[in-house]
Formats: sequence, structure tokens, C-alpha cells
Amino acid sequence: MEENKNAENNYENNQEDPKPSKEALEERDDKPASKLLNWIIIITVVVLTIIVFLFYY
Repeated sequence: MEENKNAENNYENNQEDPKPSKEALEERDDKPASKLLNWIIIITVVVLTIIVFLFYY
């Protein structure tokens, strides 16, 4: 099996300061699908709320 070169293998040294790596904090967000999904969920909830109020109240 291939070994992941980016995997952390020095747990003992990081127990005092278990923060994410600098690379993880500065990683570029090139996958904006999560932002789009948030907007789709918000719009869907608003539309369903309007439909419920129109037909049931």
C-alpha cells in the first residue's frame, strides 16, 4: 500500500500544541460547492415556508 507523504506521523510532538498545520489554514478554497449548497438550502427553506403559510394559514 502506498504511504501518504502528507500524513502526520509525529503525534507525540504535537500533543502540547494540537493546532492545524499552517498549510491547512492557508489552503486555497477552490471548491465553492459548499457555499452554493448553503444558498440552495436557504432558498428552499424560504420557499417551503412561504408555501406552507399560503396554503395552511
